[in-house]
Amino acid sequence: MIQERHRIPLNDQIVLLYNRTEPGAGLEACYAFPVGYAQGEPGVWHALFRVLQQQLPEGWYSGLESTPDWTFFKLRAMPEARDVFYNLLQLISMAEVNPEDWQNVRPLLLQEARFEQANAENHFENIFFQLAWPQTGYARPEIASAEVFEGLAAEDLQAAAEQLFTSGKVYLRLSDSLPLPRVLQALDALLELPESAVEPLEPWALNSTEAVQELLEYAVPGGWVWQGFRVPGLLSEGWMHGLVLKHWFEQVKLLEGLPEGVDFLECRWQPWMQGSLLYLVYHIPQAAELEQAKFHVMEWLLQAREGYLTPRRLRKAIQACHSDWLQSLQSDFQGSLALRIEEFLHGSARFKTRLQAVSLESLQGFWRQYLQADNLITLEIMHESTRKQRSRSYREHFPSLGYRPSLPSKSAKPLAKLATAQKVDLGQGCFARLVPLPQTSSLCLGAWFDRGSRHERMSGAISLLFSLLAQRFERLLQQQDSSGAYLSGHTLHWHVDRDFSGFYWLAPAHEYRQALLLFRQLLEPFTPERSVFDRAKHQLLATTLHDQFSLAHAAKERFFQSGFGNHPYARSPQGDYYALQALSPEDIQQAWQDLFASSSFQPLLAGALPQELAEGLLPELFCRSLNPELAELPPERSLLLRRGEIQMQTSTPLPLRLEGRIFAEPLPLGEQAPLVLLASWLNQSLERQYPGLGRFQMEWLQKAWLFYLLVPDTPESYLWRTQLSETHLEAFEILRQSAVFEVRRRKQDLHQLWPALARWEALGLGATSFLDLDRELLILRPHQVEDSLQRWFGERNEWLQIRVKA
Repeated sequence: MIQERHRIPLNDQIVLLYNRTEPGAGLEACYAFPVGYAQGEPGVWHALFRVLQQQLPEGWYSGLESTPDWTFFKLRAMPEARDVFYNLLQLISMAEVNPEDWQNVRPLLLQEARFEQANAENHFENIFFQLAWPQTGYARPEIASAEVFEGLAAEDLQAAAEQLFTSGKVYLRLSDSLPLPRVLQALDALLELPESAVEPLEPWALNSTEAVQELLEYAVPGGWVWQGFRVPGLLSEGWMHGLVLKHWFEQVKLLEGLPEGVDFLECRWQPWMQGSLLYLVYHIPQAAELEQAKFHVMEWLLQAREGYLTPRRLRKAIQACHSDWLQSLQSDFQGSLALRIEEFLHGSARFKTRLQAVSLESLQGFWRQYLQADNLITLEIMHESTRKQRSRSYREHFPSLGYRPSLPSKSAKPLAKLATAQKVDLGQGCFARLVPLPQTSSLCLGAWFDRGSRHERMSGAISLLFSLLAQRFERLLQQQDSSGAYLSGHTLHWHVDRDFSGFYWLAPAHEYRQALLLFRQLLEPFTPERSVFDRAKHQLLATTLHDQFSLAHAAKERFFQSGFGNHPYARSPQGDYYALQALSPEDIQQAWQDLFASSSFQPLLAGALPQELAEGLLPELFCRSLNPELAELPPERSLLLRRGEIQMQTSTPLPLRLEGRIFAEPLPLGEQAPLVLLASWLNQSLERQYPGLGRFQMEWLQKAWLFYLLVPDTPESYLWRTQLSETHLEAFEILRQSAVFEVRRRKQDLHQLWPALARWEALGLGATSFLDLDRELLILRPHQVEDSLQRWFGERNEWLQIRVKA
């Protein structure tokens, strides 16, 4: 396995970060430009990059990500298109914007801006940032308003294009299998760019801040609060204390539970260059109790500081940061934004050195300086204002404990690895599926069940059960950590689908024995305390309320409810608000019996698997945990599908249409590869036509399958949809390569791969069939895909439309 990484200045203007990959792997590139939405004229940089995306040849994938200080422009391709790929990388440095380009893109930007303005959560966050950084570029929204885009001209974008490579040092992250000399030769045009003369940014001084508090009246149930502190940005030496505190807050939330009167709480850290924000977002069920709940949150923070800011908890938080860093190195184009910027600016080794320098004293000093009452920003959102009480001062000091943690070096003996996928008999009708993956040093452990939301006796019971199981997982992890047996930080991920459900987590390969022990402990029956049950239930209820902010989510739920009628497929897999509200501890015990005490239990392990897993270790571990019984499930209604048009009234500045087709039969064999390619093509087409808005989704179920697309409700989009089945796929080879790239990317990411393997197992397709999907895509012919397009996307009278209007 090739492990070759380089950081080389191509000239005074561009730095290349090159990662040499295995032969046959896809090509990926990411330009990091030191220009963001806080700089220049409002909206100009976002508009320019949307134009650059539209100028790419048909079928080419590009991604766009923005911060106030940076814009990341991503491009990817298969090795067969290497020459065009490198040509496009160099053409970006010579980009030109003519009036025709701008006239084509401007209507799309207006739609994107109006839809962004309708997103309630983004609106709240923008107001919070305006309170924190008034009269600065950081107060701008990520996507400018429609009025701003209306005022831009092609000349403004051309001027920005000419400054793109002269606004500061540009970083190019590149992954390819070629030797470095050949890569440098392919990038020769970039070597001649002129040097920039831009003054570097300076970090903002945060020693004279004032507390800010504002009330926003908005139609929300209960009350929402955005509350936090200004902390140093990535240009400051101590910025990583914010990242450490974020992970520390997550530990406190697990161990201490939520503050009194709060049913949802999330800690966020927004790492920007000149200044950052460390803040909480929480929900109060009763708006009248908001002031009291705010006091309990501050009290919760102070008690946590006194009881949990200890050497051991700090070590756990630092190890979680270290795990983020390792993940960022393994996945060059994903992971933490702050760690990606850190590597661009200083290389991959400096972060680890600076992280090891974080001590309890330095973290206490950071808290005393920045997490104080004079630096507190508060945004309250509620339907009606309530009487405000005077804020208390919570500035206190820590005792000095004199502890300086360091990351332990772990040495592991080489393990004999499993080479081929195997099915291991656990006895009593249960089997474990082992899927070895050669190019990874981690393993993913989990189990899926052939029981999903359509099998539930009470809607939402499995979601609440898995939420409680995740809390139990963290408790068991803490117990093992206290004994010194298990020190790596992990999170239990869970998934509830309509036909199946499951949970999984990642662990280093050398910790597989401790991970398997933890796995077996999870299978032991447990009865959560009533307070733990209520807390998990309230968190799910608050998450359900949070999802209501999304128009796309609401339209999708209406699509399923209308399309499937009284069938259990119509229900949300996570349960709706009223169904979750009605759940009791007895319902969770019944859900446990239906899942864990039945033959539906199917362990699935993927990644770097040791050979002994297939040699009797798994049956030995699980034989005492399994006691399968066939649970008697309630009878299921027959499928009755609905077609036609349904009106949905909501607050939206832009009429939307979510429409699709439902088939009352399983997906026909042999259609997987053509439909995966069509999904890739449609998502790229919709992103080009309706940036930030258009999307396509396809779902395969055991008794049905469906697809739907979300577009603005305009005559043009309706005409495009009616002609969809007759479309001739241009640039088929590029489209196929893009679909293959997406599948291979998912195969390399265990977080995405495990749910895909479980889904294919649950549908009866087999986990190994998904691993062969990229090879099936490579042998597809254009007529096969166009035949599928005509077969499934025609017959307009069979479609179901959800029209979202104001």
